[in-house]
Amino acid sequence: TIPAEGKSSTALALARAFAQANRHVLLIDADLRKPSIARQVGLTPTHGLIDWLNNPGNERLGNTFIAKDPLTSLSLALGAGRALSETDQLLGGAAFAEFLQMARATFDIVIIDTPPLLPVVDTRYLAGYGDLVLMVVRYGVTGQGDLRSALSVLRESMRPDAELRAVLSHQPASAKPYRYRGYYADADEA
Repeated sequence: TIPAEGKSSTALALARAFAQANRHVLLIDADLRKPSIARQVGLTPTHGLIDWLNNPGNERLGNTFIAKDPLTSLSLALGAGRALSETDQLLGGAAFAEFLQMARATFDIVIIDTPPLLPVVDTRYLAGYGDLVLMVVRYGVTGQGDLRSALSVLRESMRPDAELRAVLSHQPASAKPYRYRGYYADADEA
């Protein structure tokens, strides 16, 4: 819905979990305005997905924005730097659709990390590609009105057969102890 909800961290964690389960996974950093996956995994690409989308005929660029995660077998389509021009037409264009079609044919699972939904239009284009759209909502920060607006936009943008799920991020740990703790402690003492 809004920036700093944990979208990229959740996408990376999910992609790594699938990779560790021996699935062939591609994580696409499609936040062309503010990519963050490369930084999170400790890589510094010279070119990014946006460079290739601006010049899809350049095969040399096609090999420069795909990388391997240093910790898993996960493949990464990285961003490099911020976009200097509008990105919605790139993500809604034929080159991205072709790239995604190739990715679906090559990988078991393709995860797309998107920009926040409300501030920019890009995610509206990306939601139409998903079989499953996972909406990350930050506990205590994302307002109900913003969440309702985002859900409405997603439902309009998604395919009719796609699923929508939500994840609550940054939820503080409960102050109460786990409710079965006393039960197990009593069993150990007996």
